Amino acid sequence: MKIRDFFCSVLLGAMCFGSLVGAGFASGKEIWFYFSRFSYLSIPFIIVASILLSFFIYKILVFGKNHSIHSIRKFYSILFPKCFVMGEIFFAISNLLLLSSMLAGADALFPPSYFRIYSLITVIFSILISWLRFTKITKINAVVVPCLLLIITVAFTLSLSYQNFHFDLIFNEKNLVTSSFCCILYVLFNIFLVSFILVKLGNIYPRQTFKLASFISCILLIISLLGINFSILFLPHSSTFDMPILAIINFVSPTLKPIAIFVIWIGIFTTAITSIFILSSYLNNYFHSFKLASISVGIIAMLLSGVGFSNIIAFCYPIIAVFGGIFILRLLKCCPKNNI
Repeated sequence: MKIRDFFCSVLLGAMCFGSLVGAGFASGKEIWFYFSRFSYLSIPFIIVASILLSFFIYKILVFGKNHSIHSIRKFYSILFPKCFVMGEIFFAISNLLLLSSMLAGADALFPPSYFRIYSLITVIFSILISWLRFTKITKINAVVVPCLLLIITVAFTLSLSYQNFHFDLIFNEKNLVTSSFCCILYVLFNIFLVSFILVKLGNIYPRQTFKLASFISCILLIISLLGINFSILFLPHSSTFDMPILAIINFVSPTLKPIAIFVIWIGIFTTAITSIFILSSYLNNYFHSFKLASISVGIIAMLLSGVGFSNIIAFCYPIIAVFGGIFILRLLKCCPKNNI
């Protein structure tokens, strides 16, 4: 592999990983809900989830390259030729829920304020940056990677000083099935939400970088997910907070709290930008104005975010996973026909 291809693979892998990072991931709430609450069973399923995500990342990158996909309409007309409009609608609704959770996460991250000023600031800046070119937006996603890895390392290191880990989960068939189900849900809703970003990246980057990029994203996922998971397991009371990682850092070393808040907000901010870009690209077919579409998306998401951060993760994400399951089945069915 040429040096240029190697660096492209690293950047692409970081962008794929960065596109998966949002408020639920960076704060640890999502990780607790789908993995950490199953105690030691979380460890193997985190590894399985990371491998599955990287596998589907590779598949979607190649799919994007094979079909030169530039729009959501073309993407879904290939996957669902007879009902692509319904596929687009499900995808748009799912991204709207994701954006709403990001804005709710922004409010949960800071002290309560009048007029929900923090989510308002987040959505305004996200709208403005979504007007940039796609390549610049995805490179912003890659910036969150070193920041997130740093804060996870800090949280994990600090939690080691207050280990209170106890194996209180009874190993039986029911717990094994439930943790397996949550692992599958986690993979499905994540890969579904970032699918359009991945096909566009696949259309931009060289095919020879895809395998290494997928492998890099897998390693980054395993490291970050296990780091967050162990941090929560060592300080289980942190799971009662909306932002477990922030609670851990605040409990052990309050002086580092502002840095943790900033890093988690960056994760929220980059995901909000991506979601607004995706939704505006879809609505642009009807509004015929990307800027007007993005402003409309921001207003609707602000209203929906009032449901609350934890509620959206607990109730809406599993619904998105159902859409993700249908999406993956169609993708896998299309793969042999298109020589992926």
